[in-house]
Amino acid sequence: MLDTYATPLTVSGAAVVLAVSLFWAPWKKSPIPTYGPWYLPPFLRGLHAMMALGADEDAFLLGLYHQYGSIVYIPWPMQQYTLTTSRAINAFYASSDLEFLHIRLWFGSALFGSKMHYPMEMWTDRFFPMHAKAMTKGRLQGPLQRFNDIFSEKVKRLEEQVQSSSEGFVEIPIVEWVMNAMFDSGLSAIYGPEFVRIARQRKPLTVEEGQYRFDAIFPILASGMVPSFLRRFIPPLQEGLSARAELTAAIEEFLEMGTPGLDDGLTKDSAEWMEREGLSPKEVAPMLLGDLWASQTNAPPACVALILRVFQAKGCVDRVAKEVSGTQLFGNGFNYAKLSDALPFLNSCVHETLRTQTSSFSIRIAKEACLLDVSIDDSERRLVPIPKGARVCAVTRVPHITDSIWGEDSTAWDPTRFVPTGDNEASKVKLAKLLKEVRGFGGGVSMCEGRHLASSELKIAVAHLATQFEIEPVIAPGTEENYDRFRIKGQSDYGYAPKKLLTRPGLGAFHFAGDMKVRVRLRDE
Repeated sequence: MLDTYATPLTVSGAAVVLAVSLFWAPWKKSPIPTYGPWYLPPFLRGLHAMMALGADEDAFLLGLYHQYGSIVYIPWPMQQYTLTTSRAINAFYASSDLEFLHIRLWFGSALFGSKMHYPMEMWTDRFFPMHAKAMTKGRLQGPLQRFNDIFSEKVKRLEEQVQSSSEGFVEIPIVEWVMNAMFDSGLSAIYGPEFVRIARQRKPLTVEEGQYRFDAIFPILASGMVPSFLRRFIPPLQEGLSARAELTAAIEEFLEMGTPGLDDGLTKDSAEWMEREGLSPKEVAPMLLGDLWASQTNAPPACVALILRVFQAKGCVDRVAKEVSGTQLFGNGFNYAKLSDALPFLNSCVHETLRTQTSSFSIRIAKEACLLDVSIDDSERRLVPIPKGARVCAVTRVPHITDSIWGEDSTAWDPTRFVPTGDNEASKVKLAKLLKEVRGFGGGVSMCEGRHLASSELKIAVAHLATQFEIEPVIAPGTEENYDRFRIKGQSDYGYAPKKLLTRPGLGAFHFAGDMKVRVRLRDE
């Protein structure tokens, strides 16, 4: 009986071996290593990489760096060449052979619902330049004044709560409070205070509710792993896409109203551009949705992380308060020049938080087959071939936490790391070099155009809180394991923060999986 099947089994086995060999071919040598054990077929290696990334992002990315060096190919579903060293990432950003435009247009269409039937020159020659100009430093006085007006109102209400408390303090959920305060303030910065009023009253979803529901599905949409025809069969995706439609409708209606209460800034410029192009609010609203999402998904959680570190690092909040009090930042109107130039210690705290609490995956597509410099140092140049159409990804998180760049215990938060140490040229060069290693906003042509607005918002928020309050976590004995601990340089005791949300690798500022109570008192004069 066994003999009857011997020949077919032999032929079938040979066919399988041949097919696997053609697809897999683990013995073939490549100048670029492939992730995973050599004996596993590529798709299993790719799935293993996805699971490892989701389980512990830092451990996975540092593992890539230590095991494979500056570049490694990760098979499907990532299906990309992954760069891990600072030098390779700089070459990636500088390469004219690697294109970002394709990715930017795909994001606009697949993630935010923009239509792609417009002439390419409309995007490249008119919309993108208009957008970039509106977000430059010289155009931020009005948006930041609006941010400051709303945030100071939130702080005033918190102050009144503390003053009315018989205990002399109040306990608040820090993530919820900061996210709400930053949401309204950031919304006013870009869309104006009238849009904030409208956003709170919208039904069936407020704009804030819609943002959070849409953001919850963003990692799935960004992965590109769920085809559009399958989305309607997945309830969470349906809910998130419905929220996206509500957000787009809110922006559309605001444009139709003529952007009331808004005299300057990106949204005003976009409305004027819309009229020049002869486009409708329905067509332009999806183009602006990306700004609403980006401004609300990064600055607010980064602000939570910054506040928790400034208030838990010994002496840090006193130094921030003294620095802010000496600048007249909020005297007689908001002074953006003071915010930019006169707060070196607070600037350092912001940069250090962006270093330790962000992870950005920058992606490019190879326009043609090309060579990419992935040399470790100047001792031996290493050029590797990148095929046409390949995805190349720079993972900026690895240089953020590499000991060879930052010294021992590179994940520890050091508020003085980016404080200028002298006026001599060597000190300036050293500081500039370190600052270039912080890529929380990406780099090259894909560097976040809202970075000046976002970092300024962080400074305004902390400046208000540091000069008016004392804030400390409320950690009940025996509950320490419910929170993430972080190291503070020069301090033996740990700082505490809500646990990190693990489902957003490479998407910017770290989000939180929960909240934590903090005790807020008025600051002693």
